[in-house]
Amino acid sequence: MVRRIEQGVGSPNLRDRLVTKVEDGHSLSNPEAAAVYELDLEKTRGLVPRLLVGPHAQYRMDLRGVTVRDLKEAVEELGRAYHAARKDGDARRLVPFESFLKGGMLDYVTSQGLALVLAPEKGGARVVTTFWKGQPDPAPPGQCDPLAERVAYRYARRTIQFDHRRIQQFGAELAERAIDHLLATLPHDSGLEWELGRQSIILSEQLDLTNVRGLAKRITVEVSHRPSPAPLPTAGAVYEVDAGTIHLFLNSRWHAGALAAERGALMTAFGTFLVHEVTHALDVLPAGNYERAEGNPDRYYNQPVEFRAYAKQIVVDVLNRWKMVLRLNPKKSGAALIEAALESSPNYRKVKDHFDRRNQQRLRQVLVRELEQAGLLAV
Repeated sequence: MVRRIEQGVGSPNLRDRLVTKVEDGHSLSNPEAAAVYELDLEKTRGLVPRLLVGPHAQYRMDLRGVTVRDLKEAVEELGRAYHAARKDGDARRLVPFESFLKGGMLDYVTSQGLALVLAPEKGGARVVTTFWKGQPDPAPPGQCDPLAERVAYRYARRTIQFDHRRIQQFGAELAERAIDHLLATLPHDSGLEWELGRQSIILSEQLDLTNVRGLAKRITVEVSHRPSPAPLPTAGAVYEVDAGTIHLFLNSRWHAGALAAERGALMTAFGTFLVHEVTHALDVLPAGNYERAEGNPDRYYNQPVEFRAYAKQIVVDVLNRWKMVLRLNPKKSGAALIEAALESSPNYRKVKDHFDRRNQQRLRQVLVRELEQAGLLAV
């Protein structure tokens, strides 16, 4: 949002006023949104060949995490649903489509849970509103949650701040202690799943940090185990919001001796897992399950909370590898150097094919800002 204002508003006074307004957590009025967003006309396929997205609709899409790709996929899906209903001769399913073709509004919910309301326009349709079903809908202007908006806007330009070196070291120490504990208490050649059964907690410690509200946050960090088919000693990590607990998982199918042989890899993995989950723990998360869109990598990685967590991991990767990046790329500078730095990050390589264009741009802005703040890149 701030990037859109900085790039799209010509008047310095208006630009500064709007940036201040959104960073203070206030909504834009319709005229203000029109000053930031241009009328967008997207070509689509099927029942709606052209899709008109007005400034206010684009603004609400930004707030709700709806991308242009999401819109196009929704329109293509409703086109397929219309043709399937016609082929089946299902009069009940055809009613909303026929009403739309005669000039009425079309209300459709996709299989991914995106609600879309369209109004007919010459040669296509206009987006009236769109939102993810089951997720809190933004309140009308003046009634939005200022804290949630402030977090979304401010951390679109920088990562959530904490001592990442301390967190990585803490994760590495937990991995090492867990391995030593397992070696001391279990047979070295028998799997954790067999030996421990439902006794999932191997270690438990606490972290005291400050969240984005500026409030003290006590986080419990547990090393647990769960089975994973992947040929890795780890089985991921998760932040449990209600309990305030981060779980770092060992792969139950491995035995203590095999885990000990991968001690270095485990220490590195737990360090980066913990950076990701601590970012979640200090963030302002949506109500309920904040990890939505499982099974759809593009939607999953582009969720604002996941973007912020992966952006933090990627920035930490680059900061840790910056000297190596400079050594391997002595003739690169500017954008080429930033691209080389991103490619050095294993977390970036994991998500780069899934981040949408907006988040790709945002990530580069975040990285440049963090490198500048660390004194590693000239301002």
